[in-house]
Amino acid sequence: MIKLHWTNRAVDDLHALREYYGEAAPSYKERITDQIFEKLDQLLIYPRSGRMVPEFENPRCREFIIGRYRIIHELTTETQINILAIHSSAIPLGKM
Repeated sequence: MIKLHWTNRAVDDLHALREYYGEAAPSYKERITDQIFEKLDQLLIYPRSGRMVPEFENPRCREFIIGRYRIIHELTTETQINILAIHSSAIPLGKM
C-alpha cells in the first residue's frame, strides 16, 4: 500500500496558498484545495502518474499542474511518495 508523506515545505505551501486566497476568494480556495487532494488520491492508485519535472531530470520526481500550481512529488520507494511542494508556476522553480 502506498503512503503519502508531506514534507514541511509542502505543508507550508498549502497553508500559504489557503491563506493567500483566504477571505478574498473562499470558494476558489476550497476548489483548488479539493482538486489538489483529488490528484493526490490518484497517486495511491497510480503512483507513477503525473509528468516528469523537467528541471530535475529525475523520473522519480513528477508533478501535476492544477490551475497555476505545480504539485511536485517523488516516488521514494515502492510504498512511499513524498509530496515535495505546491509551487506557483509563475515563479521559476529552484532547487529542492
